[in-house]
Amino acid sequence: MLPWRQRWSIGAAVRTPPEISLAPDDLAPLRQVREDVRALTGRGEVTSSPLAGAQLTLSLEPGGRLAYRPAGSGWRGVAALAAAEILLAQQRGQ
Repeated sequence: MLPWRQRWSIGAAVRTPPEISLAPDDLAPLRQVREDVRALTGRGEVTSSPLAGAQLTLSLEPGGRLAYRPAGSGWRGVAALAAAEILLAQQRGQ
């Protein structure tokens, strides 16, 4: 079985999975991100969230493929990737 980063990158718009290091201080914000993702996928409403500040960097890769990477590290990087996947799912009508 592939590591989670490789499995994720296969379906995501990135060739190389990003390196994201987490520290103990990231746990509380990550729990909030998890609850916000649950609320969004359950058609709930999220009014204030760490997802709102998620930042991505876009790049044009060989062959004209647009790719994204988290602009932050730690929980911010995870939140950025989650927000990007939510946006892509919404665009596909999921």
